[in-house]
Amino acid sequence: MPGHIKAFIFDLDGVIVDTAKYHFRSWQRLAYELGYTLPESANDRLKGLGRPESLEVVLEYRPERLAEIQQDMDPVILTDRKNDIYKAYISGLGPSELLPGVLPFLHQGRTQGLKLAVGSGSKNARVVIDKLGIASLFDAICDGTDITRSKPDPEVFECAAAKMGCEPQDVVIFEDAASGIEAANRCQAYSVGVGDPTILNEANVVINGFDGLTVTQLIEQLKAHS
Repeated sequence: MPGHIKAFIFDLDGVIVDTAKYHFRSWQRLAYELGYTLPESANDRLKGLGRPESLEVVLEYRPERLAEIQQDMDPVILTDRKNDIYKAYISGLGPSELLPGVLPFLHQGRTQGLKLAVGSGSKNARVVIDKLGIASLFDAICDGTDITRSKPDPEVFECAAAKMGCEPQDVVIFEDAASGIEAANRCQAYSVGVGDPTILNEANVVINGFDGLTVTQLIEQLKAHS
């Protein structure tokens, strides 16, 4: 089956660039403005979630007294505030913040005739990709402005595959969150976890990162696990 692979779809945050840290800092700043501290342990819970779902998690950490006072706060105002903080954090983002090995891996994919896409729930994905200087490497981008359902729903990956003219079954999806791996598996794509194998254990293959990895090596790993 890996011989039928036609395209790669990459999540953005935590796979191509470590903007996930800026998302979490933004939620921490929002919590601080609301009068409490968001613990580091919340970070893993937020990975792969959309803004409304993330806000629900963040507000779970409010002390009861604050929850009572703030129960009527408009969630849209809160998520917009978080996004403003995030955009300020990433204003200086540039190519140097690409994760190790990502750029050579993308170039290899194109050289070998694979189509490449980004499938991200972030509504800022296009801005980030432009700042990283890699927009020309992708055949398609599907982000939070294109979808209505967050991961683990597979909508974002189905969207990216459709934009490339591919069936999800012919695509490899790279994800750093368990919800993203679930979404990839639900659309019957090949799933590659980037990060902790204990968290991403439902992926077909788990890698530490792209540094030193070749496209050929990855496809061989997928063959071995198919």
